[in-house]
Amino acid sequence: MSSSEGNSPSLNDVFEMGPNLLPEVLATLLRFRGHPVAVIGDIQQNFLQLSLDQKDRDLRRFRWYRISKEDKGNHYTTNDVVTYRFTHLPFSLTCSPFLLSATVREIASMCREKYPNAALLIDSNMFTDDFVAGVENSNGAISIYYELSALMKTIKLPMAKWATSCEELQGIWKAEGQEIHRMTQALGVDWNTESDSQWIPGTSRLNNTRPCN
Repeated sequence: MSSSEGNSPSLNDVFEMGPNLLPEVLATLLRFRGHPVAVIGDIQQNFLQLSLDQKDRDLRRFRWYRISKEDKGNHYTTNDVVTYRFTHLPFSLTCSPFLLSATVREIASMCREKYPNAALLIDSNMFTDDFVAGVENSNGAISIYYELSALMKTIKLPMAKWATSCEELQGIWKAEGQEIHRMTQALGVDWNTESDSQWIPGTSRLNNTRPCN
């Protein structure tokens, strides 16, 4: 699907990319840093959660070695080359970012009455599979966590890798048995959630740019 010869393009090269539905990175980061409390999350196995229509699956073929199963249940790779096809949206397709963003936005629009806050934030704070947002207080962070989690579960796109500077929300995660991420990233920017500051790689400095409460 991505293989090409000479001047001949691959199938992936000629797929329609679709319009860019992603918010600007700088604007998203400014919204994230422009509030007293921040919360981020990640869609778990984002692209592979979306099923491809039956009539489109023949366009997503690829060749790979046949996978067989031993008597003990272990899988192994044989030397036979066979043709497979994707049944779910692959990560590497030219159109994958658009299809994911369009799907999430469409479902968010359909659930706007039930999850008004989460649906509104998805348009401006969801960058592909990364959710990055800032809120005014702990109640806002907790509300976003529960509402966005519930909305995404309706379309079987569970959220994971949650992180926040909100101690109250961290306490909820501890009670749920979730891992607390002290050092993480928000759209590529290193973030220390404990000090709520940007960690500057290669130094011992923290850049505290969060506005005062």
